[in-house]
Amino acid sequence: MSTTLLTSLSDFTSAVDRLEANGSNWVIFQHQFTIAVQQKKVWSQFDGTAPKPPDVPTSPVATEATAAATDQKKKLDDWNERETLAKYLLTQKLPDLIFTKYVRKNTVAEIWSGLSAGNGIHAEEHDNEVQLTFGIHGFAIVYLDFYTYDPDPYPL
Repeated sequence: MSTTLLTSLSDFTSAVDRLEANGSNWVIFQHQFTIAVQQKKVWSQFDGTAPKPPDVPTSPVATEATAAATDQKKKLDDWNERETLAKYLLTQKLPDLIFTKYVRKNTVAEIWSGLSAGNGIHAEEHDNEVQLTFGIHGFAIVYLDFYTYDPDPYPL
């Protein structure tokens, strides 16, 4: 059996749906996006487990310090490359209205944390009826649980 991996950015673009401005597809978006970003090997940028390395000192004096500075610069360059890719992937899937709310955040981890906190499912039970409310930035859509919905409460 052959397995196809997301190997290019165009594959990523077609594989992950864009987040709707009203957040109605947040749950599926979050799962699809997380899987795709893990495949791109930049998930650690989103979950904050890859913090930004310290900046490189501007004028190392000794040879040992120069080697350390070179190593530090390489780490910082690698981190910046992954961070840029992570931001690019995220911004391609966010509506402009949502992205502008987070544009001033410094890292993709801060953006993702804000998105995750501002979105989600809130379930409430009312007389055997479950309503799932998807909330995003002041918009809300209510879905009824059709598993418990009985269209004919008085059968013959």
